[in-house]
Amino acid sequence: MLAACLELRGDDEGPLFAPVDKAGRVQVDRGLTGRAVARRVELCSEQARIGRLSPHMRRTSATQVLAQGVEMAAVADLMGNSSHYTIRRYDRREEQNRGGSHGRHRLSLAQTGNGE
Repeated sequence: MLAACLELRGDDEGPLFAPVDKAGRVQVDRGLTGRAVARRVELCSEQARIGRLSPHMRRTSATQVLAQGVEMAAVADLMGNSSHYTIRRYDRREEQNRGGSHGRHRLSLAQTGNGE
């Protein structure tokens, strides 16, 4: 999928994932909306038959890094956040430990086969 996006998009500066208009022209001057990203994730998960996925990759990434023992301040720096409050909001380790839905439906990078 990434290779197809790169081929369509070309080498112009701008967002990596850009919308395509009805005439098939890539709109390199703007990125996809949040809803468009969510819809793409839904379509990919349906096609792969892996169940419901969420496009909340920042939350998942923060939780996984924190679970590996990385300090909150380092995670904030890594993710480009100046506020530790934001990182605390992303942190879902407690839900995973309780066996909440996030813990039961975690998708490992190995399952995707491509590290995305």
